[in-house]
Amino acid sequence: MLCKYCFTAPPTITDNCGVTLLPTGPVETGSVLCEGDITYTWTYTDCEGNTQDYVHTITIEYEPFPAIPPTTAVVDCYANIILPSPPTITDNCGVTLTPSGPVETGTVLCEGDITYTWTYTDCEGNTQDYVHTVTIEYEPFASIPSTTAVVDCYANIVFQHLTVLR
Repeated sequence: MLCKYCFTAPPTITDNCGVTLLPTGPVETGSVLCEGDITYTWTYTDCEGNTQDYVHTITIEYEPFPAIPPTTAVVDCYANIILPSPPTITDNCGVTLTPSGPVETGTVLCEGDITYTWTYTDCEGNTQDYVHTVTIEYEPFASIPSTTAVVDCYANIVFQHLTVLR
């Protein structure tokens, strides 16, 4: 999970007689998953067997990934909630992070908010939450129209079947 880094070639070194010495290496030391140092060592050896090392150290400083903007939705009842797919998030080295969740918070009987949270964690342990809030706005049922009837006596009252209104 290292970001790519290009560094220049080791320096050109000559011995006391002006002969250009060719280095061996580099030898890489250090094991970094997120932050830390990696050292590259080239060794120069002259005709007498004298050696000198050229050491180049790269420090990896992992930066947290940016905040994830929240999203919202409005539905008329809990059964109509459709969760979005959480966004694709990458860390500062381009590694795609897989979120955990969602965790649902909030209890709604008729109206209110329910929050769904996905948590992204990078290799450094930095976390960012993606929050999706669903507002339930319960719509009242349809109004019931009045009806009237005229009969010539009480004994002639007949109730009709009720009509289902939606």
